Amino acid sequence: MTTGKLTSLCIMLGDYVGLMDKAIKRFYWLWLLVLVVFNAIPLGNEANRSLSGNKLWRWRLDYLLHLAMILVFAFIWVMGKNRNVNWFASYETLKYIMVVVAAGIGLELIQLALPWRAFNPMDMLSNLIGAGLATLIILILSFHNSKKIHGS
Repeated sequence: MTTGKLTSLCIMLGDYVGLMDKAIKRFYWLWLLVLVVFNAIPLGNEANRSLSGNKLWRWRLDYLLHLAMILVFAFIWVMGKNRNVNWFASYETLKYIMVVVAAGIGLELIQLALPWRAFNPMDMLSNLIGAGLATLIILILSFHNSKKIHGS
């Protein structure tokens, strides 16, 4: 393989990596947008009864869904960190966690403002439990990564 072809291949690979990093960042913001939309649209009585009536162990299914939808942010963080994505220019861990916690609170507050949706403090608590678990995962991974970087 000639040097020119190798250089071209490296440039193409670098472009691909850059595109993947941007895609992960876009997925983060897209996930937040999806959550806002789904928390704003009317569900209808049947869907609402199904979510609040079904239980998994002792938890209502909708509480587990609230927890899981916020916990997805931790998995997005992991995907990004595996690709060395920098989420924000400075204080990235703090800012990322602030967005996750704000989403946990704000998504339920959106429902408080909409007449066709109902605010439920237990939904907000489930969001915050998900945000707490996501924060824990993010902090543990950030601590682990900083130890690897500093060689301790």
